Amino acid sequence: MAKVVDALQQRLRPLGRVLEIGAGTGRYTVPLRAAGVGITGVDISSAMLRRLRQKDSRLPVVQGDATALPHPNGAFGAVLAVHVLHLVPAWRAVIAEAARVLRPRGLLFVDAGDGDRGNPVERKFFEVVGMEFRHPGLGGIPELQQEARLQGAREEAPIEVPVVHELRLADYIDQLEAGLFSRCWSLDEQTRRRAAAATREWATEALVDITQVVTYERPVTIRLFRFG
Repeated sequence: MAKVVDALQQRLRPLGRVLEIGAGTGRYTVPLRAAGVGITGVDISSAMLRRLRQKDSRLPVVQGDATALPHPNGAFGAVLAVHVLHLVPAWRAVIAEAARVLRPRGLLFVDAGDGDRGNPVERKFFEVVGMEFRHPGLGGIPELQQEARLQGAREEAPIEVPVVHELRLADYIDQLEAGLFSRCWSLDEQTRRRAAAATREWATEALVDITQVVTYERPVTIRLFRFG
């Protein structure tokens, strides 16, 4: 997080006012403000915004819909969207709204997560469930790039931050069972438990010791689109 926040604040600070859509509990908004970025947040979830305000009661945030932002035209030099477009069925409207509230030549920063579709543990989990998983919103980077072009944006060189991740497979399966990830929200508790139990059994036989911490390298990629 420190690496990503540092890379972001270097690009965001010169751009003036910044809006984070889907600010949530302030995972990025709070540290970016602490780093000197003039940032405000918007999120549809009142519960998440309450938690954000507990972290920083003076941070300007508003409850609102990213497909109909409560902000005037040209109000911001940059818009930031981190791990949110895949959750919004009308994600193309979010891009259009970002373009509207950006001033001329403003930048849209998007961390789409880029997915981890090759994860064998997750594939097994959803195989047991009997469904092919797809997010309700943005499905992939090519869709994002095409839509940004259609709305008049030019893609610029992305921000890439090399990151070494640590993960215990047992914990990851627990998180799938608990419904922590948005991709599990449509599944009832009984289905998640059944799928997790089968996935644990399979992983214990087919993979490394699932109680051991494994490390892997995967960069955080933030894509930049300049409008106007």
